[in-house]
Amino acid sequence: LGCAFALGLLNGSMLVPTRFTPEDKQGIRYVISFAIGQMLVMPVIVCLYFLARRRVPSFKLRVTALPGFLSGLLWNIGNVCSIYATLYLGLTIGFPLTQLALAFAGLIGIFWFKEIRGVYLIAFWMISVVILLTGAVLLGMFG
Repeated sequence: LGCAFALGLLNGSMLVPTRFTPEDKQGIRYVISFAIGQMLVMPVIVCLYFLARRRVPSFKLRVTALPGFLSGLLWNIGNVCSIYATLYLGLTIGFPLTQLALAFAGLIGIFWFKEIRGVYLIAFWMISVVILLTGAVLLGMFG
């Protein structure tokens, strides 16, 4: 529960600095600073994770390099689009709309990849989506 709260707080405030960014530095220029921050922080997080687990897995780069690169490329295209959506629609409408991608990805995971099985787990996921949608609607109406 603590990790979910931290994720919501940090992810939900990820684009707040765009409100304080001068207009000539918004959009794609913001993506570059965001990417530099990612490149600096993520290796530290990964190292801490492996230190906590006390083992480093085999990465099998010949098999995973191309799919990893392509998924990172797709993620970054979506990230650029979410930044522009937030820039044009505002934080209270644009960002919640970008988070609805979680519901779409969950549907693909359940029905295409069969990642979640069982009535109880799928019902739990659906309750989570209802909470997500409720939050998006409330932010759009009152944010």
